[in-house]
Amino acid sequence: MTENAFRESKVHGKLNYPFTVYHVKMPDFITSYPLHYHEVFELIFVTRGALRVRIMDKEEILYQDDMAVILPDNAHLLSMASKDTFTEYFNIIFDFSLLKGAPLFDEIYDSYLSKLANHSREIDCFLKKNTPLQRTLYNPVNELVIHRHESYTSRQMLVLGQVFLIADAIYRFSREVNPDVGSYADTFTLIRKALYFVEIMYGKSIQVRDAAEYCGYSESHFMKLFKESTGQSFNEYLVSYRMMIAQKRLGTTDDRIIDIAFDCGFSDAAYFATAFKKFCGMTPLQYRKSKK
Repeated sequence: MTENAFRESKVHGKLNYPFTVYHVKMPDFITSYPLHYHEVFELIFVTRGALRVRIMDKEEILYQDDMAVILPDNAHLLSMASKDTFTEYFNIIFDFSLLKGAPLFDEIYDSYLSKLANHSREIDCFLKKNTPLQRTLYNPVNELVIHRHESYTSRQMLVLGQVFLIADAIYRFSREVNPDVGSYADTFTLIRKALYFVEIMYGKSIQVRDAAEYCGYSESHFMKLFKESTGQSFNEYLVSYRMMIAQKRLGTTDDRIIDIAFDCGFSDAAYFATAFKKFCGMTPLQYRKSKK
């Protein structure tokens, strides 16, 4: 297994249709998606409630009609802003690699989208309601949402037109990266190694010093960089990752709760139950029953 193994690698879309629309409701299945990254473009469109979104070192609470644009390889997390509210949003993933080789597309990608993908250009990632880019994107994004079930059948020209309108708008509102600003590559390397370490070790007893040593930093320097880059401590991320795994198993398997706790790195079932309730707002048993 390589350090890229934890990177989301699912194919989003079909050949010649480089996008997929996901309808997400929290907490119907899960209360948060821990820090992760992938090599595709992502757009979040909130339709109900409040969604906390963290993208690298920036964080915002998004409400109805707000959006977020996530560039390739930008580490990000999504969670309910409050455990007491229902959150609904659409997650649109654009995988332009599915258009490779299409007439004119390679030239378009190399001239425009590649500059966003390689981070030589940047964009304001949070688009609050009625801001210029949000207004520009609202109609084409809404068309993709409305026709998401017809994308590959009866409305091909319509939906593909919206995809390119969205890509064009994002590029037009982007700007060149200031070369004097700190290196994105260095920050991303640290995050990639740390997240991979958690993926392969979450079921064991691990400490911050173990992750720091794996990443090649002193414990204090690692803690500082991780917090600055992600907005959360390493231990907070570790707990959120373990809870994501526990939620999935509670909702999709009949495994014993005590076995899930031990497999997720908790040596004490009572402590797991306490931590789970603090994180999810209900006990593991209550959570399992809610998914039946």
